[in-house]
Amino acid sequence: MFIAIGIVAIIFLLLLLLLFLLLPVKIYCNFAYEDEITVFIKGNIAGIPVITYDKKFDSDFEFLQQEEEVWKETVESLKNVINKKRNSKIGGESIFQQFKKVRVESFQWHTIIGLEDAATTGMVTGALWSIKGGLLAAVDHFFYLDTRPNFDIATHFNEAVFQSTCACIFSIRLGQAMRTLRKINKSTG
Repeated sequence: MFIAIGIVAIIFLLLLLLLFLLLPVKIYCNFAYEDEITVFIKGNIAGIPVITYDKKFDSDFEFLQQEEEVWKETVESLKNVINKKRNSKIGGESIFQQFKKVRVESFQWHTIIGLEDAATTGMVTGALWSIKGGLLAAVDHFFYLDTRPNFDIATHFNEAVFQSTCACIFSIRLGQAMRTLRKINKSTG
């Protein structure tokens, strides 16, 4: 009798674990620039908020005006990490191939640009379309696009204005995220 109850309990726990590993993890990211820079990131597991980051910065970019040495060290550290990880293999796959398991469920980027001169506004608008197109190509290459991105640029001629908002939703199964992190930790020693 106790053996049967134990087996049922083990099966129940295994099913519960399997269900837990299949739960989606969604990351909502919103970036906006009007008179100030706003960054909002929220992580949910099965609709339950796990982490939230909401920060506003002044438009004078005071957060970028830290000591130059700190920024150089940070950039150098990031370069070293990227160079080490770029050629790393996880179970025969490169780290960047693991990103294909991340789904981009929504990607919207709206920009309003205007300068005093209409010709300059047109040239800057073309450059912005190039930047957005390149970014979209990179996102499409590294991640799985679940939906068509929504990009636009609105121009205001003879008026100096710049506003931009970007909102995206990334999703990955919890079990896949845990598996990838475990492989990364194992490959780095």
